[in-house]
Amino acid sequence: MTQSIIKGFVRAGAMLTLLAFCFTPARAQTFTGVLTQHNDVGRTGQNLSETILTPQNVSAATFGKLFSYSVDGQIYAQPLYVPNVSIPGQGTHNVVYVETQNDSVYAFDADGLSPTALWQVSYVDPAAGITPVSCMTDGKTDISCGVYPIYGITSTPVIDSTTGTMYLRCV
Repeated sequence: MTQSIIKGFVRAGAMLTLLAFCFTPARAQTFTGVLTQHNDVGRTGQNLSETILTPQNVSAATFGKLFSYSVDGQIYAQPLYVPNVSIPGQGTHNVVYVETQNDSVYAFDADGLSPTALWQVSYVDPAAGITPVSCMTDGKTDISCGVYPIYGITSTPVIDSTTGTMYLRCV
């Protein structure tokens, strides 16, 4: 299967609706979210505008797992975060976007206020020949396969906040 870059959601109608969100700053600070790998175009992982988290208030006693969501495959891409996203018919949420090796994209409420995904999109379409790439060839494991058992959306997408478009790469 050839590699392709999917610009935004190529399926008309519902897919465009799913990403028709507005980006506005969070109330407590001007942080606009994690829109790319490691938070900025320099890939530094820094948030130089952080005003809430400090070494004094971040500790094992105050940080930990609060909730979890189920997905349909392994996650290798970095989750992305956008505050104050308007989800049609569901209100405004702080959203974490997660991509899986099964070529799915999920939007989850980052505050754990929804028991399930806000939405989920699968790019798998076997009739059109669109499936995750199997690591199996002729019944043997392909030695070049670094992600087992399938390759799907492995790299971290990028969100363009000016257009509300997510760019991702499916293999």
